[in-house]
Amino acid sequence: MIKDTSVVGEKEKQECTALIVTTSEYATPSWKMYVDGSVSWSKSGQRIILVCPDGYRYEYALKFLFRALNNSTEYEALIGGLQLARDIGVSRLEEFDDSQLVVNQMSGLFEVNEQHMSSYQTLAKALMQQFDSVVITQIPRSKNENADTPEP
Repeated sequence: MIKDTSVVGEKEKQECTALIVTTSEYATPSWKMYVDGSVSWSKSGQRIILVCPDGYRYEYALKFLFRALNNSTEYEALIGGLQLARDIGVSRLEEFDDSQLVVNQMSGLFEVNEQHMSSYQTLAKALMQQFDSVVITQIPRSKNENADTPEP
């Protein structure tokens, strides 16, 4: 079930796009997740940071053994983060992403025109359904310093 973004404050509405998926009404503390995909001429990878409700940070950096385009690395980072969060038992998640394309494709504001991007979107949405609640928020690249890295 997709809820409207009215749960996001007015200031945040002006600065971000949010996708909210809720499958349960029970309130447990949310984890925060920051993700970023990265591509250079010779490498690609992702950085994922999970922050538990008490503030402890779990940081992951992964190098891909395959060449990837920037948008693919952004989806790979989202999917990898969702898998990590699921595997450690997170039920409520707030994900912060600086990829306008990924956030807007996930929320349905942008169409997915390429088959491989559609596959990424389908997998990410299926993973999101395994949580009680997931909120994806686009943040400016300058605010994603938690996960931003120049190269993997």
